[in-house]
Amino acid sequence: MKKIFIAIALSLALMLSFSACKTKHVIEWRDSVRTEIKTEIVKVPDTVLVEIPADFQSIQTYDSTSFLENKWCKTTATITSGMLTHTLETKEQAMPVPTEKEIVYKDSIVYRDRVVTKTKTEYVEKELSWYQESVLYLFWPVVCLLLFSYRKTIWKIVKVIV
Repeated sequence: MKKIFIAIALSLALMLSFSACKTKHVIEWRDSVRTEIKTEIVKVPDTVLVEIPADFQSIQTYDSTSFLENKWCKTTATITSGMLTHTLETKEQAMPVPTEKEIVYKDSIVYRDRVVTKTKTEYVEKELSWYQESVLYLFWPVVCLLLFSYRKTIWKIVKVIV
């Protein structure tokens, strides 16, 4: 009966020595990065210059009048030996053409969220009772005293188990 009591006391002491309370101070870090890309297309009226190539054109007729007209051309009419010669010559220039130009705006926004949580321990002003103080200050010395006084019996039990 004594051996069983000692074995139970020994296992109880071992279990108590490996148990502990959770820490009161906890720091938790969470860090996340999120990127948003916004794309905006804006159409802006613009003018493009189109190159008009140089051109030469000529016409001959038996009529007394000839008419050639162009916005970018120069015309000359002459009568030579009973024939009307009409010459149209274009000027080399750039022609403006209205268009719409697309402008693409890309914007990226990086959101970085960092959360730091700190747990603060607050102490309550309350005195310990006599029982709590005796357990706090006398438990381990009593356990050590019991182990020391029954060391021979504990060694015998350990030898039997092993």
